Amino acid sequence: MKGEIFFPYGIVRPSTIPDVADAILDEFFAVAKELKIKACVAFGLCLGLYRNGGYIEDDNDLDVVVIAPERDKILTDALIKHGFGVGAFHPGLACNTHFYKNKILLDIFWRQTGIYFDPKKYDMISYKGKKYPAPHPIEKFLSECYADWKTPSDEMTKYYG
Repeated sequence: MKGEIFFPYGIVRPSTIPDVADAILDEFFAVAKELKIKACVAFGLCLGLYRNGGYIEDDNDLDVVVIAPERDKILTDALIKHGFGVGAFHPGLACNTHFYKNKILLDIFWRQTGIYFDPKKYDMISYKGKKYPAPHPIEKFLSECYADWKTPSDEMTKYYG
C-alpha cells in the first residue's frame, strides 16, 4: 500500500503511533456512547485486535461500523466538534466516510439495524485492558471478510460490509 490513495489527509499507519490510535479509538467510542449510537470495530481493525492483539502493521486506518443512517449529521457534527476532519464519502455498497485526526484515519461504515450487524449480539475483543464491541459471531464475520483470516496475508479484503 503506497501513495496518496492509501494515505490521504497526511495519515500514517496506526501501528506506527499506537498510543495516538488508541486515543482516537477511545474518543470515537466515547462520542458514540454519549450519542447512544451503537458501534463496533470491523474489518482490518477487528482482524488485528482479534487475531494479532493489536494493529495490523500495514493497515492504514481504524475501521468501525455504526448503526446509524448514512452520513448521520449528529455523529458527524459531534466528531467535528471533537476536532476530527471529514474526508471522502463513499456511497453504495461500502457506504463509508473518512474522518481523521492526529494523523489517524477513522473509517466509519454506516449501517442500519439488521443489515450485516445485529447490535444486540456483539462479541467483545479485549485490547490493552479495554473491551471493544465486534460483530457476532466474530469468526464468521472474519471468514466472510477474509479468505483465511487466521493466516496473515498482504491481500486486501474483498468484503465491504
